[in-house]
Amino acid sequence: MFSHRYLLNMLRFSFIVKLFLSNHDALSTNGVDEIYDDPNILKVYEQSAVIKDLDKEIQKNLKIFQDLSSNEQQEFLRGFTKVQDRLEEEYKNKKIKLVNQRLIKYGTATIICALAPFILISGINRYLSDPHKIDASVIIPLTMHGFFFFGFKALEIIARKVVSSEGAVQNYEIEYVRSKPFWNRSLSKVFESKLLSVRKNPAFLHDYLKWLNAAINLPFKKKDISIDSFQGTFVQEFSIFSSSIREKIKGLCIRHIIQQNGRVMAYFQGPSGTGKTSCARTIAYCLGLPFGSVALANYSMSDLIGQGGVHQPHPGKIAEAILSENEQEKTYSNMVFLIDEVDEVLNGEGKNDILPFLLTLLDPETKSYYNPYFESDIRIKDMLIILAGNKPISHKPLAKRLVPIMFEGFTKEYKKDYITKKFIPKLYKKTKSPYILDMEKHFSDEDKKKIDKLIDEDDDPGLRNVQEIARQFVDEKIIETFLEEKEKK
Repeated sequence: MFSHRYLLNMLRFSFIVKLFLSNHDALSTNGVDEIYDDPNILKVYEQSAVIKDLDKEIQKNLKIFQDLSSNEQQEFLRGFTKVQDRLEEEYKNKKIKLVNQRLIKYGTATIICALAPFILISGINRYLSDPHKIDASVIIPLTMHGFFFFGFKALEIIARKVVSSEGAVQNYEIEYVRSKPFWNRSLSKVFESKLLSVRKNPAFLHDYLKWLNAAINLPFKKKDISIDSFQGTFVQEFSIFSSSIREKIKGLCIRHIIQQNGRVMAYFQGPSGTGKTSCARTIAYCLGLPFGSVALANYSMSDLIGQGGVHQPHPGKIAEAILSENEQEKTYSNMVFLIDEVDEVLNGEGKNDILPFLLTLLDPETKSYYNPYFESDIRIKDMLIILAGNKPISHKPLAKRLVPIMFEGFTKEYKKDYITKKFIPKLYKKTKSPYILDMEKHFSDEDKKKIDKLIDEDDDPGLRNVQEIARQFVDEKIIETFLEEKEKK
């Protein structure tokens, strides 16, 4: 059986193991690393300490922010900036404090695990006779386990501090904290989950970077539009269209400017190339708003609204179009949005599986649609939505909600004037030295007659055919000029 000395050593060893494990549990908080799940960090996300300090008027406007007019939103944001600045400073300081606390904790634990058992055994052995002294080598494996466990935790925190404190992670966290009061709860919940995952493992940043960037750029505010500035650019930009089209478009735009919280929708009908898409883009330009567009042909529901999960997730064509405008500092919820080829779906000629979704999307009472990629709703209530197609809409209830604008095409006289005075000069300016094309030098009366004849022979009411004719003409001119310059040399 076991000797008295062996049993005594086992008892002493068990006492040391128990002492170490109790210390291990206390330091690791039952295996949960609270640097990621600390309620203080989540309090910053909730912003409860700051929001409750706001006066009642700001709190009231914050709750109805989405339904405020663009002017009211801008005024509210100017007053809220100071609060956001204070929040950002509090967030940075609190994060630094928490990270440093965990660094001290794990650093101290590493030292304790390395030295404390040896000091403890040395102290015990002072009171024991030689035959009963504990051999220190028996606890080396246990000591090394604790040393490496807490040591690697400390190194991990240092690495995370370097990676996330100055890089994209903190930038997204700060941007989120600043804009969260205006987000819906579901998007906030998903965003926080992904940020916490990145903080747990910075390697996830690469996987989540696209999602985080898209989510942070989803529009939540409107842009203030000046009627004076709109009218100043309108006359010049819409000179290409007939007076009847100009009047309808002007009324449409003014309604969108004044009617802040009401859905404004129009239907642009006409053959291809008659200016429907360019007109929608010009409206956005004159209003100073972002422009997005999606064509319904050959797309499934998943293509349009997006797909979540881990298998080929994507935001969908609608969300991509909303996020595609990079010229603005931010996208705006009152953007101009074009849905093309809509007649094929509404008239039952295309894929009918997206018809119910489209009708719901275009309902005046619909404020948003659910996007599986963001696991949240995307607001569309403030958009100026323009539908486009080649044929009349047979869906009568929807047709009654739309401002109809007919694009019948351009006269041959207008085409000739447009091609020779605007389109070809624009193409000439894109040629590079030393073979720059010059209208006076490289566009003769014979060339003009040739272009006019080709336009007379074209029966397409739109501009696409004549634009292609002009491009081919310019291509031939470029080759001709190149060869002439080569011969001179």
